[in-house]
Amino acid sequence: MILQIARNAQILLLSLGMVYVKLALSYDNIAKSDKLPAPSVVFGFVLATLYSTSFHFLLGGDARRLALFILAGWIGFALGQILGDLMNLDFAGIGPLNFCPATSGAYLALLVVLVLTRRNPLRS
Repeated sequence: MILQIARNAQILLLSLGMVYVKLALSYDNIAKSDKLPAPSVVFGFVLATLYSTSFHFLLGGDARRLALFILAGWIGFALGQILGDLMNLDFAGIGPLNFCPATSGAYLALLVVLVLTRRNPLRS
């Protein structure tokens, strides 16, 4: 049962990851001449990856769990960024990047994945 939930969560995270890439690339309007992503998109990916890998370093796990943490960090960062834009939360911004909401979204997504993938579920 728990493995099925974890598989469904992985499928959901993969599909949300593809949506994030499309949103992020269209969000910052890629330069049409050189086809490079905007610096804020690259910086967002770097920050989310740094958060995810440090989270994995502290908690441990195998390579599959690392990949899941990275994907969850990216998706959470993107959702935090989008929610920060929609709610006009512009404190601690770095250029067009909403630093605090995006970081909060990444850590929230990492905590959700941690709870869903823990090895010893709580017993009543």
